[in-house]
Amino acid sequence: MGQVTAVPGAQVAQQAVQAFQAIQAAPAQVAASINNAAASCHSAVQSRIARVSAYAKAIFATMGEWATIVGSIVGTVVVIKIIATYPIVTIVGAIAAVVLYKNRQKIALIVSLWITMFKNCLGLKKHAWFHKIDDKLLLGGMPLEKKNHLENLQKENVKVAICLAQDKELKTESWFIHPMKKEAWESANPKIAFQHFPVDKGTSPQSIPQLDKAVDFMHEHIKQKSNETSDKAQESSARAYVYDAEGGGRAALFSVCYLVKYGKLSSKAAREKITAVRPAAVLTREQKGCVSEYLDYLIEKQSLTVSSAS
Repeated sequence: MGQVTAVPGAQVAQQAVQAFQAIQAAPAQVAASINNAAASCHSAVQSRIARVSAYAKAIFATMGEWATIVGSIVGTVVVIKIIATYPIVTIVGAIAAVVLYKNRQKIALIVSLWITMFKNCLGLKKHAWFHKIDDKLLLGGMPLEKKNHLENLQKENVKVAICLAQDKELKTESWFIHPMKKEAWESANPKIAFQHFPVDKGTSPQSIPQLDKAVDFMHEHIKQKSNETSDKAQESSARAYVYDAEGGGRAALFSVCYLVKYGKLSSKAAREKITAVRPAAVLTREQKGCVSEYLDYLIEKQSLTVSSAS
């Protein structure tokens, strides 16, 4: 009979514990193996996708280059064919394009004035030719001859006019568009004081001191004409008319400076006062910066005056 070797109880218990630990560790090992396999698969898929994407980009870039080349060739052939078939039309079209390009600003101004005139004829209040900002200030676009603009301004008791439009804008002539010249203001009865202070559209004056002089010029004429009024109960106080080509940012800039200095308003309050009546009179960023420079100039000028008086 073979002999059976007796295994101590402690050893059996140790083997059982080891077997149990191995069983517990098996799921974690299997999960780790699965995660490693998944990561490897994901990396491989991403690598393949990146390669396919690179190939696609290269193909599309090549197609784009070829499309550009083919399109240029086809366009050139079409243009040559049109020139060969319709030489006179082509030449006339080219000349017209050059003329339109050179006169694009003038054309844009004329179209804008036509649109304003049309809206004015419809009686749209926000698109009137000029607006009353307060008891002493009117703001608007270039007054036109044969449109009763001068007569309407005289009814508003305008005694001084400040023009910020450029010479080329004042010389713009077209159907129904004939801007008033300096002579028309000065020959009015009664005479209306006039100062031309040209500023490029969308920009601001180059000289702050000259701007201040123009503001003072307007104020002095308002004050002088108001003092000359004999019967204030029947005749309103003298007013000023500030205008540029379309009654926009340039006229608004000058009006804000006037309201800041003599209306005792902040620049923000002055802008809001104007846009509430005439929404199109909006200042550009450069023009807002000019108002800030003007405020600094007034503060410095006041400090110099006080120091010299003391």
